[in-house]
Amino acid sequence: MKYLRQGGGYYLDVGCSGLIVEGKVAMVQSSGVATFDEGGVALRDGVRLDVDVIVLATGDLSMREGTRSLLGTDIADRVGEVWGFDESGDMRNMWRQTTPEVRS
Repeated sequence: MKYLRQGGGYYLDVGCSGLIVEGKVAMVQSSGVATFDEGGVALRDGVRLDVDVIVLATGDLSMREGTRSLLGTDIADRVGEVWGFDESGDMRNMWRQTTPEVRS
């Protein structure tokens, strides 16, 4: 919701920020992963990284688009938008069941 209201968000540091500053944790920005194997990852741009842990930050799409990729267009369209407020002032499709036709 904060992103929708202000175009930004917040970050709760639970220790990783310091590790990044100290060089103990590295971050890599990439346009995508080509393959994973037992020792690491090959990126689409040809770079190969030997890593212990991979964390994919993939939250740049709306909840509706996430639903679409997981459950298909029909269900995503029936669920509709998530977050924001509906005509009655309630948050859309949050903290309650989605519309009855979705559950059928």
